[in-house]
Amino acid sequence: GACMSNLSIEHKKGEVNELKASLRNPAVERDPEKKREVVKRVIAYMTLGIDVSRLFTEMIMATSSKDLVIKKMVYLYVVNYASTNPELSILAINTFQKDCRDEDPMVRGLALRSFCSLRLNNIIEYLQKPIEDGLADPSAYVRKTATLACVKLHNLAPTLVADAGLVSKLRTALYDRDTSVIANAVCALEEIEGRRSKVEKQLVHHLLNRMREFNEWAQVVVLGLVARYAPAEPDETFAIMNLLEERLKHSNAAVVLATTKVFLNLTQDFPRVHQQVYARLRTPLVTLVHGGTVEQGYATLKHIALLAQRAPAVFAEEHKHFFCRFNEPTYVKLVKLDILTAVATPRNVSEIVEEVAEYVTDVDMAVSRRAVDVIGSIGARVTSAAKVVSDQLVAFLSIGLPHVSSEAVVAMRSLLRRHPELLQPAPGGGASSLAHSVGTFVRYTDEPEARVALLWIVGEFGEHIPEAPYILEPLIDEFGEEPASAVRLELLTAAVKLFVKRPPEMQAMLGSLLDAATTDARFTEVHDRAIFYYRLLEHDVQAAKVMFGDRPPVPKTFVEDMASEWQDRLFEEFNTLTVIYGLPSERFIKPGLSANAAARKELAQEAADEVARANASASAQAAREAHAINDEGSSNEEESSDDEDDSEEDDEDDSEEDEEANAAPPVRNGAAGSGSAGRAGAADSLMDLLGDISMPVEQPMQATPPKPNAPPPLTLTPAVTLDSNTFQAQWGALTETTTWTVPCSGNPTPQALVSALAAHNIKCMAFGTVGGQHKCYFYGQQPDGPVFLSELIVELASQSAKATVKCSAPDMRARFADMLSERVRVALAA
Repeated sequence: GACMSNLSIEHKKGEVNELKASLRNPAVERDPEKKREVVKRVIAYMTLGIDVSRLFTEMIMATSSKDLVIKKMVYLYVVNYASTNPELSILAINTFQKDCRDEDPMVRGLALRSFCSLRLNNIIEYLQKPIEDGLADPSAYVRKTATLACVKLHNLAPTLVADAGLVSKLRTALYDRDTSVIANAVCALEEIEGRRSKVEKQLVHHLLNRMREFNEWAQVVVLGLVARYAPAEPDETFAIMNLLEERLKHSNAAVVLATTKVFLNLTQDFPRVHQQVYARLRTPLVTLVHGGTVEQGYATLKHIALLAQRAPAVFAEEHKHFFCRFNEPTYVKLVKLDILTAVATPRNVSEIVEEVAEYVTDVDMAVSRRAVDVIGSIGARVTSAAKVVSDQLVAFLSIGLPHVSSEAVVAMRSLLRRHPELLQPAPGGGASSLAHSVGTFVRYTDEPEARVALLWIVGEFGEHIPEAPYILEPLIDEFGEEPASAVRLELLTAAVKLFVKRPPEMQAMLGSLLDAATTDARFTEVHDRAIFYYRLLEHDVQAAKVMFGDRPPVPKTFVEDMASEWQDRLFEEFNTLTVIYGLPSERFIKPGLSANAAARKELAQEAADEVARANASASAQAAREAHAINDEGSSNEEESSDDEDDSEEDDEDDSEEDEEANAAPPVRNGAAGSGSAGRAGAADSLMDLLGDISMPVEQPMQATPPKPNAPPPLTLTPAVTLDSNTFQAQWGALTETTTWTVPCSGNPTPQALVSALAAHNIKCMAFGTVGGQHKCYFYGQQPDGPVFLSELIVELASQSAKATVKCSAPDMRARFADMLSERVRVALAA
């Protein structure tokens, strides 16, 4: 590395030709020092990104050198350019095979590692013999290289590894005299067999007895294997734990966390001992938080946060260790705040709330917001602290920071969900102090989420808040200027709730609000809900009182307190990136990057086949329904003329329903957080299909009425949802397509296309701009019918738009293609 950095490289025209001439120069060939400098210059050019693939033949010839440094550099070059020159790479096979039999073990190991790194299908037949010889080599360096070579061969030919007996030889390598070979063999078997690999008692005891001989990395690997072992008797469990007790005092955080995983897994069937294990792990983990780098402390804190979810009382006594320091990074402070939320108890809650209140004025807005949220969460969880927390949140309103005030209102909503008694009337019959304070909240609701929270409080507890109607009045007057759909929806609900509780004060305001909401078609969901409330009140006010008047009792368990569906998965993958990300490994690791890719491909193919069968069934059902409709239409043709006069009388009544049917699907801004997170977390798995493009952002959708006298388009349901994995599986499974191309003018944006098509329930999976092209991927579905998939590419240079439509039902695919074409033409002309 130091020699490489000292090279002063200036790329000139013809420099590669000079290097080619130098490599062919007999004088350079005879002088190892000169040849080393030339090869070093080639590698330097390759490192800088300069294409030196034209030197492939000359570099292949240089593999015959006896100089180990030259061999390393030449092998690096060959491995780097082998994929672009597969035919010429065959020329190096003889050299690799010869070097695998060299007297020097360094040369044998280097040749075997480079040989298996070529990753070419036409060399598979030549790899088996060198790997078998490497596994039996007298040198530990060659043997450990051969164990990992088995994984590389498995990636190229999974069945060959098993058929050639390499798996059994890897099992034999688990008892090798060299610990580095054992560690590599464990890793190789994990990659090849995954959780199917058997963990035997004899092997576990053998590895544990040699634990001190392993280096830190190898200890982590071995402990990961031991964590999957299930002892047959309790005495064996305790013996293993006693043997690993000293590993908890190790200075390496990975070793301590790996030992932690072993202890937790071994005691799962012993609840009492399991809790004692948490107490035993507390001191080593807390020590690691402050005993190393910031990054090590963060990783340890993430594991403590996971453990605190199951055993919060164990870490409650150590709560001061999780107080934030002023010079800590934001990500460390946020994890500590999460831990403080989990470990708060009636004994330490006052101290924690007092400390976290200091973080509210932090210069980092993320920490400041999270501190307010943590205080609200603590008050919700610890009943004895609810009153103190509510007073603290009210105090935050006057702190002078808009984001703090807004977050305090949101936290107050969470607190009142669990402790509605805070707004109950005082013993003397008057309103509580908090009820009087709610009237001032409206001044501190600059953010939409804060306004939604305030409206929920007013609607839910309006009978206890003296100023409740007057809080809603200015918001109703400014309803037409409110940009957030979530606020409009919550305002409608709050107004109806307050109306059934205080009719005289709310009647006029509610009428004005319903009139404004039903005449504004910009927000379809708001429009639909306003019509629903209006018809409900018009039909039966008593039914509305039953629906909105009585507040349900506070449940004993809330959803946020229940164990996450992923929590068990996180514990299974303890001491991995799974804990850091808070997601199972399959959510952030592409299947193709694992040695188990073949097994995962089989699962993906099974999923695609299942989707294809479902689509075929749906298309058959759609065909049967269409046939039945046609038969019914022919039989009712005569009756239609008799009913023509009656239908004219119903046109006026049905016009309002038709508007609702043709309106755009609702935009659930209130749930945008969860929707965008799930879509962003799945975006990586779509990259194979979609390329480097971004996911769409939910925007208010504008309704586009159909053209007059146009044939009725397909009716698509707004309730269809499709995740990225299913989209990709269906797209790959369907082979028949319908395509069309239309011209476009100007420079249409992907956002405009997404919004225009969303108004007709054609939903967007992803969109973006790649290489002068706007790419959009859409999907839709008929009610109880097949799913339509489409790819729309707008060529900016040629000013044209091309679409590819896929569906399991050919006739439906053509109709959807026509519908999509019409909608796209309208959007491009706008």
